[in-house]
Amino acid sequence: MRSRGRLGEAAANARFLAVFRIAVGAVAVTKGAMLLGLGREPFLVALWVPLGLLVLLGWRSRWAAAVLLAPAGYVAVTAYQNHVYLLWLLLVFVVISDGGRYYVLRVRPSPPAPLPLYGCSDGRDG
Repeated sequence: MRSRGRLGEAAANARFLAVFRIAVGAVAVTKGAMLLGLGREPFLVALWVPLGLLVLLGWRSRWAAAVLLAPAGYVAVTAYQNHVYLLWLLLVFVVISDGGRYYVLRVRPSPPAPLPLYGCSDGRDG
């Protein structure tokens, strides 16, 4: 079996973290929908589901996971649901990991315009 080297291992680890981020986002969206069915506070669901979708899709996922920690912590403390506490811990891992490298939804910036060349091409003025 061949060794992948450092660059190959880094890419494999980043892909694993991206799949982990997608799974945590899917669980967060599902739990948000379940909270809606349970009749929890509407502001909680209005914040939870869109942030879970952002984590799932990978658009500013670290920021979204950091904000999603607040409502998840609130539900974990007030309702004492162990699976929400586990989701909170997994969101902490999403915040501190680099799962936004692969499988993300973001606009790629256009390449910069070429700089105009003034003067001689050999670097002399005149």
